[in-house]
Amino acid sequence: MICKTHFPIAACMFLSLCAGTRTVKSQNFKIHLNTQLKENGTHFMKKTELTLYSCATVCANEEDCCSASFKTESRQCDLFSSCDTTEDQLLEIAGVHTIQKTPLSASLADCSFLPPDSSSGVYTIKTKTGMNIDVFCEMGIDNGGWTLIQRRFDGSTGFDRVWHGYKTGFGKVDGEHWLGNDHIYAITQQRSYKVRFDLEDFRGQTAYAIYTSFSINNEETNYTLSINGFSGNAGDSITSTAAADNNGMMFSTRDRDNDASAIDCVNVKGGAWWFKDCSRANINGYYGENAIRPSSLSVHWKSWLDETPLKITIMMIKPN
Repeated sequence: MICKTHFPIAACMFLSLCAGTRTVKSQNFKIHLNTQLKENGTHFMKKTELTLYSCATVCANEEDCCSASFKTESRQCDLFSSCDTTEDQLLEIAGVHTIQKTPLSASLADCSFLPPDSSSGVYTIKTKTGMNIDVFCEMGIDNGGWTLIQRRFDGSTGFDRVWHGYKTGFGKVDGEHWLGNDHIYAITQQRSYKVRFDLEDFRGQTAYAIYTSFSINNEETNYTLSINGFSGNAGDSITSTAAADNNGMMFSTRDRDNDASAIDCVNVKGGAWWFKDCSRANINGYYGENAIRPSSLSVHWKSWLDETPLKITIMMIKPN
């Protein structure tokens, strides 16, 4: 008897610590265990892959592929254009497994819709407004399901951008990036979201901050921020002081000064943010391990390590 089940293929697969990433389309597959597709004239590619899962990522990324057979002993992945995996097209062979593409059962509105055992990586979500957005889903931190909206770790992407850059987003979704305020707005209007900040300095110290309520309004309001409900071990750098309480503030960039300060906060802090007078959270500031002068320009989280430059910052959201 042919055993059948279903499993989801992640949109980005980490093959090893140093192998980089492989970005593919979100795709569901039906598995036929211990079976091999017959040579029916639709075979068009043979590859060596480590696992059935990685064989499936290859098929998901190949438009001409509709099914594939994976031989566990030789690690051979055979791709077929045929979608026919009925029993008369299959041979029962131990150690060989066949997969067939099936339609996605539902669109992902955010990363929390992924199964818990999904891999971290790049997925395409579709908001309730119909906007398709490529996002990085973090599945390994705090029970997973987090949608990244900001990440920095090597300084390869400059964050001193004008309004349009922060509006539409910049950088690489699987690397350093800002997701884009239009995208953040579209996502956070769907449900009630919390936001998490993960921080690491250049000595390897780590800390985090969570706010149980997070959303932004549309561009007509200059993406006004709503945030509260702090917890975590990094201290509250967003709502703890009256002068630098960013809740209710409009977004500012170097070409649009919307802060509530007599000075231009973007020039003082080196990056865009929801400034008041100005902010103790500066994850979009100037990147660098060496001392930055003035230190207020550095990437920092003041309630944790004052203005000590940070190596890694991650800002991500998840429904409550």
